[in-house]
Amino acid sequence: MAYLAKASRDATHRDEWIRQAVVYFDKDLSFPRQKPVDLEFYSAGRGFEEAGDLSSADSCLYYGRAWEAFADEQPFIQGESYTFYGKTVPLAPMRQEIEKSRERVQVKFETAGCN
Repeated sequence: MAYLAKASRDATHRDEWIRQAVVYFDKDLSFPRQKPVDLEFYSAGRGFEEAGDLSSADSCLYYGRAWEAFADEQPFIQGESYTFYGKTVPLAPMRQEIEKSRERVQVKFETAGCN
């Protein structure tokens, strides 16, 4: 996310900063998921979405990757709740947020003229 912050401030090197951010999102997603609830796909999806918002040349690519990351998150948030360190968290709000994120990115994808 720090690279995306740099991209938002440095128009001269914007695409370079975006590519650096994407490298880290890809690395994060390359690790095997071990927890029953894991929000790494969601985090990467938000990063890809922001990369799409900032990019002038590759927004379609990044929006597509964001949509896929949000879709890949769904198997990790099944059930009614998740207990972590003695605290029970309902999963329905997480599912709703991911669905809203997918819908938001779909609109951006279409508005950008992506196929």
